Amino acid sequence: DQMVRPIPTHHNAPPPRATPVAMQRVATAGEDLHQLYLRGLTFEKSNRPHDALPLFRAAAEMGHTQAQVSLGSIYENGNGVDRNVDLARDWYSRAASRGSLEGKQRLEIVRKWSSHAEGGEDENTDEAAAYANG
Repeated sequence: DQMVRPIPTHHNAPPPRATPVAMQRVATAGEDLHQLYLRGLTFEKSNRPHDALPLFRAAAEMGHTQAQVSLGSIYENGNGVDRNVDLARDWYSRAASRGSLEGKQRLEIVRKWSSHAEGGEDENTDEAAAYANG
């Protein structure tokens, strides 16, 4: 007959820090996707794109269209990451395929400027060249 010992608790211990990784774990355990997106947006608006990125990615991978557009924007603009127009196009495309008007608009713009960068014709070559060069 073994005695079960209670797990000690520390009532004065500070609560665990809400890191992006911890929040991502909560999200994958069933947290509302929009709340996850909003937490990422808070980090992004606080000029902390590295903290926003895993939250946006988690929500985007689970189908949240606003997070998909935000992730596309981060990659399009190189906000806290290396600029990657291919990844931006992919995330905008995912959002557009789920009915996001903003995703469709951003996808069209990225395609237009990417076409110019690859030697295609464009009506506003100065603006397109500036976009393509970052």
